[in-house]
Amino acid sequence: MKVLVTGARGFVGRHLAVALRTAGHEVVAPSGDLALGVDVEGEVEAVVHAAARLQGATPDELVRANVDATRNVAEWARTHGVRTFVYLSSISVYGAQSTPVLDEGSKVALPDPYGLSKLRGEEVLSDASPPFASIALRLPGVLGAGAHRPWLARVAQALLAGEAITIHSPDAPFTSMVHTSELADFVVRLVAGGWTGFERAVLGCVEPRTVRETVEGLRSRLGSRSPIRVGDANAPTVGVDVSHATALGFVPKRADQVLDAFARDLSPSASV
Repeated sequence: MKVLVTGARGFVGRHLAVALRTAGHEVVAPSGDLALGVDVEGEVEAVVHAAARLQGATPDELVRANVDATRNVAEWARTHGVRTFVYLSSISVYGAQSTPVLDEGSKVALPDPYGLSKLRGEEVLSDASPPFASIALRLPGVLGAGAHRPWLARVAQALLAGEAITIHSPDAPFTSMVHTSELADFVVRLVAGGWTGFERAVLGCVEPRTVRETVEGLRSRLGSRSPIRVGDANAPTVGVDVSHATALGFVPKRADQVLDAFARDLSPSASV
């Protein structure tokens, strides 16, 4: 199968492109600014839209990259006979939450500009009723070789540097992480289709450890002696419910498995 992967040079897109090629698919990547259009020749059966601007960009930059570009990719897919469309979204779409567990039906509560731009990207697909099956994967922190933006990736870098770590709500369960390997396996399944219309799926880990256990577990795996301090013991936290994603074929890792895989990625011999 020929699969168009946007953002194939980025952290997540690179891992997905490798996994798709390993699975026997032909991967093509568009060149140029997607907000101006898509320039790809030939027949493509599936799209994995991983290109995005992240937190730190201006609101205008976020709209251009995450909404306008998504609209262009979706329109290109509609006119080129694409059968399945996988869109990488984010749990940031939910905004500031008071609910203890997020799922696909959780209400949105004032997301920041990044979260709002990803939500608008989802709406491009859900509102257009395109002639292909589409799914928005609401991702938590994605961990793997090259990760640096998720909270736990930043914790890992501090642990490796021997710096002190401050954690909040140490006794709350921590589910907001997924490894690139399980995400890639899921995307490989999804490009084959098997559903109709538009879907949303929240991803995360299962059998979670507490925040304290998660950080202590990563510290142990990395051989770090960094001190761990507790800040706000009652800071609000949210978990994720991955049951809908598992019904669609996602095979979530246990928390300990994610930490094991991520620690291996951080070893000097690790490569993508």
